[in-house]
Amino acid sequence: MTPTPRSPLPQLTRRTFVVGAGTLGALVVAGCGSTSSGGATSTTVSPDTLNLALRFDPNSYALAGVPQRLVTSVVTNRNEPPDDLPGSLEFQLTRDGQPVGDPITTEAHADGVPIAYFPVRTTIAEPGTYSLTTTVAGTTLSTPMIVSPAAGSTLVQPGQALPVVATPTLDDPRGVEPICTRKPEICPFHAVDLTTALAAGSATALLVSTPQFCQIGVCGPVLNLLMEYRDRYPSITFVHAEVFAGLEGPDGPTSPTVAAMGLEFEPSLFLVGADGVVNDRLDIVFDRPEITTGLDALVA
Repeated sequence: MTPTPRSPLPQLTRRTFVVGAGTLGALVVAGCGSTSSGGATSTTVSPDTLNLALRFDPNSYALAGVPQRLVTSVVTNRNEPPDDLPGSLEFQLTRDGQPVGDPITTEAHADGVPIAYFPVRTTIAEPGTYSLTTTVAGTTLSTPMIVSPAAGSTLVQPGQALPVVATPTLDDPRGVEPICTRKPEICPFHAVDLTTALAAGSATALLVSTPQFCQIGVCGPVLNLLMEYRDRYPSITFVHAEVFAGLEGPDGPTSPTVAAMGLEFEPSLFLVGADGVVNDRLDIVFDRPEITTGLDALVA
């Protein structure tokens, strides 16, 4: 995969949807060809070649006044994960060169996904242009992002009711063919549609992803990870919805679920309580510990 040229605030188009949010930001994080369950393949580099890569659209993803999970990765100028990456990093949000809030210590995650990442959890009070900064091996890494007013976003947020939309099932594909692009077999999350799950008052885990067309190599792995948890949480209904309505992929229409959730990236896992309210949302990349924490919260 060819790295995306470094740009302070790259402007994006609808065509970037297919590659997932992972290619948006300073650099593409390596991992498309990796199959390691313990993290991405590392390489020995000098500290001055490191960059902090945002794994979300720095123009529009972050919202003010809403709890955020800002996924970042540390990569080299060759778009490779560095050797001896710390198990945790301290991140500082800044605006006009001044710290905003307290530093945020974030653990590294890479259990079951091909990409090591740091999910920074924070709430940013005001819209504006900010930078996210951390220090690795004595070198300060910083990258800018725009924080937008939450009122202008259609993306379903934690604390909001999940929209009711009929998702494709084995009995009724609802115009989506195939209903699941996982290979060699479709996933088991198409027996019950989302409308039925929500009407039954069931805690629900809705994954929106397209294993066949996601080019950053995590949509398939996160679906496979979620399949590991189906039998461990019998009180939770698991539902998978494809991003695209057909095999045309990005050249064709998206599925109704994408529009209903306000998505412009993938994958996204909506963790919904029995009351139909989104308890949490995991975007872009998430590993076993984050999935476990999210599902545990639904049955607590």
